[in-house]
Amino acid sequence: MPIAGIPESIVRDFTASQASFKRAIELLEPLVAANPQVAEFRFTLALCYRDGSPPWRLRSNAGQENDLQKQAVDILERLVAESPNVPDYRLELAETIARVPPPDRITSEGLERTEADLRRALGIVEGLLTDSGQVPRYRQSTARILERLAGVEWMRRGPEPATASMRRAWNLYSGLADGQPTVPEYGLTALRVGIQFGDLLAWQEEWIESGRVFQECERRVETIAPEEFGEWGWNETQQRIANGLARATEALLRTPPNNSFRQGPDGPPGPRPPGPRPPGGPPRNRG
Repeated sequence: MPIAGIPESIVRDFTASQASFKRAIELLEPLVAANPQVAEFRFTLALCYRDGSPPWRLRSNAGQENDLQKQAVDILERLVAESPNVPDYRLELAETIARVPPPDRITSEGLERTEADLRRALGIVEGLLTDSGQVPRYRQSTARILERLAGVEWMRRGPEPATASMRRAWNLYSGLADGQPTVPEYGLTALRVGIQFGDLLAWQEEWIESGRVFQECERRVETIAPEEFGEWGWNETQQRIANGLARATEALLRTPPNNSFRQGPDGPPGPRPPGPRPPGGPPRNRG
């Protein structure tokens, strides 16, 4: 059945994946019931429960008892309680708790609970970073949760708290992209989040930092092959970066001298954008 705004191929692939997860659940549930002592069976079943349902089912309005997302959280919480030193259990618990619907699909009452869930998930992955070092997978998960948290913060309290979370997310994504330049996903995500972050700063007229962010996006887009962009659009990306730089430049021309985000021969050095540098990132970038 066609869904407005979503390509038919995506709907078809999603429907096929849901059927596969349903079949996997049918096979795993008897195995778990017969072998409750085998943690791997329960772990795999929890992931199938989670990935076998759309994320917005986490906020069921019908009070469904058979909520697959809730069952996944319950299993993963028990696994973490039994084996707190297994990082994968903690990571997947955080990812499952953080698998929330987009903010515009959540009621105002649901936003408070969603923010609490995202902060809980963030605490789990930050604990993993502390315990296990700067593992790329943990850094990526932290950045992804911060990005979702920013959307909820914007809806609840406006741009200032959202800016802080987006800055941290962009710092982490940038560090991943610069630390592992052969992984296109990291570069594309850092670029996407950077453009959103630059727009958010511009909305608040933080022109110096916005210009510096778009300047970094300009550098990064040159490191990614055009074919990697897929449907996202290389030309559209270039245009958004150019628009962001033009807005920042025009605004700063109306301010006193030496207010410039450009460095080296293009202009005087400006201050480094505020925000912490997550450990492990390259010194030039916020990473």
